Amino acid sequence: MRFATTLLFCALALPALAAPVFADGEDQTRRERRVDRLDKNDDGKVGKRERRRGLRKRADQNKDGKLDKSERKARREAMKKRRGKRHRRHLRKRFDKDGDGKLSDAERTALKAALKDRRAKRKARLDKNGDGKIGKGERKAARKARRSTKKENWDKNGNGKLGKRERRGARADKNNDGKVGKRERRRVRKRRR
Repeated sequence: MRFATTLLFCALALPALAAPVFADGEDQTRRERRVDRLDKNDDGKVGKRERRRGLRKRADQNKDGKLDKSERKARREAMKKRRGKRHRRHLRKRFDKDGDGKLSDAERTALKAALKDRRAKRKARLDKNGDGKIGKGERKAARKARRSTKKENWDKNGNGKLGKRERRGARADKNNDGKVGKRERRRVRKRRR
């Protein structure tokens, strides 16, 4: 009787114990296949260059090894679309006060007002000649000023050039305060994944 009970218990418990192992195995092989496909230097990791190469290969529609104008344009549009979705998700999360996942009329009004205020501040800051438009020259000057500020903040050894580590810090520093804060570190970690 004991033997039959033990046998019955094993027969019922064995599939339940084995199921998670099979699920993990399938997931792991999918990951391994991806690493095998993208990892060109066989170090077991997919680096930044390898990831870019994979993205470029996927964007190359005619498979000639180069991206022509139309392929670059399509890739840029796809990236814009992804970035736009991420930005909209962030705004919805920030302005959704009742937490229902949707913006009510009041929340949408607050969002529009905040965006309008942000645009007005940006325009006032960048519009140097006061014509109400941000021209190419003004855009270029703003970019140059931002770069020089980054250079001043991040050139730690004072040689007038940014080294590898200094460039990495400057790239991560989005608010140009000369420090990489918690949010900025989190953003860098997300980008690496």
